[in-house]
Amino acid sequence: MTHSSSESGVTLIELLVGTSIAVFALAIGSMAMLAQTQAIRAMDLTRGANTASRETMLQIEHNLRLLGWGIDPHFAVDLSTNCISATPPGPCRDQVNAPDQLAFVARNPMYRFLNQNESGCTLVNGCTYGKVWPITAMTAGAPNTITITPQATNPSTITFELGRVALALCAGGQSATMVTISQNYTVTNSGSFLLTPTATNKPPYNDWNSLQACHGQPGAMLFLVDRYRYFIQNFGTTPWLMLDVGLDLNANGILPPADTADLIPIAKDIEDMQVAYVIPPNPACAIAPDNGPGANGDWIIGNNPGIVEEPVGTAATVAPTYTTPSTDPSRCNSLNAANVRAIRVSLRIRSDKPDPTHGPGWTGDSIPYPENRVGTATGGSYRRYTSETEITLRNLDSRSPFIY
Repeated sequence: MTHSSSESGVTLIELLVGTSIAVFALAIGSMAMLAQTQAIRAMDLTRGANTASRETMLQIEHNLRLLGWGIDPHFAVDLSTNCISATPPGPCRDQVNAPDQLAFVARNPMYRFLNQNESGCTLVNGCTYGKVWPITAMTAGAPNTITITPQATNPSTITFELGRVALALCAGGQSATMVTISQNYTVTNSGSFLLTPTATNKPPYNDWNSLQACHGQPGAMLFLVDRYRYFIQNFGTTPWLMLDVGLDLNANGILPPADTADLIPIAKDIEDMQVAYVIPPNPACAIAPDNGPGANGDWIIGNNPGIVEEPVGTAATVAPTYTTPSTDPSRCNSLNAANVRAIRVSLRIRSDKPDPTHGPGWTGDSIPYPENRVGTATGGSYRRYTSETEITLRNLDSRSPFIY
């Protein structure tokens, strides 16, 4: 007679089936977790690129709004090394097979000037506060020299860095001339200080030959000028957007870009920057609105694919200035920087790391380059993003010089 046992176990088949089900469930869970991890990683790449894009554009937009403040408009956009009108040609600010450069200047705003009898000022030639100094002498030479005599209201100590651009004005803000300082000076608010421009005379930012007798007479003032040059530079295989302010920041006697330690890193993984300059259509000109400056007559400089163009720093005719009427011919048929009223900036940004969520054959996002650069940003299995802005240059609408 057969008796069944109350302690029955599992058969081998049952064990194998149960194990298989458990392994399958773990595999499904692992795949879901892996997919979720990859999605989070991809979102993190996007977040990082968006953060870099936002922070970069915020700084560029802020500084572009300063462009030309207190500066005669045809000096405002720094094209002193342009490749169209320079002799011999210099590096291009505008390129069709590489990133553009964006360079401009603005008067340093950290100052105040008061006329006599204004807010307690008792000096005949006015009172200066902050980064503005009375010029008390101008001596002709090679180069010409400037003597400043700080007032008690000026900063107790300030450094003029090698490479610093300074704006010299005669009384009433007339005869604007810019010079570039030749060495590091430490200036206090007592005594007089002789400032010597660099030995190379390169207008418009070192035009010491244009200093006149009035620059050493009562009412003449010296202001600091800030320069901004944005460009892209590769460090190894990583592209960075860099800022060159033209100053010997570490005081070693070597200016940027030769001294890379003076360059300011802005954002990494910026693969391309393209710049276009907008000139407002002027119906008062003797040309049709659709036949204005620009390679295709659309009043925009630097947006025609494959064609190098930029507003020239020195026009063949007399450059427009503060007082040039809007109907003057130089406003219509000249690409002079004084006619620019807006600047467009377009960035191509890649992710910090390759995106692992795609297969091994994926070469990365492909995004056409903007404006007049030909080709496509691609390769390296990177995600890529676009950031664009256009800033209206209100300061270039100024119609009179000022010292306030």
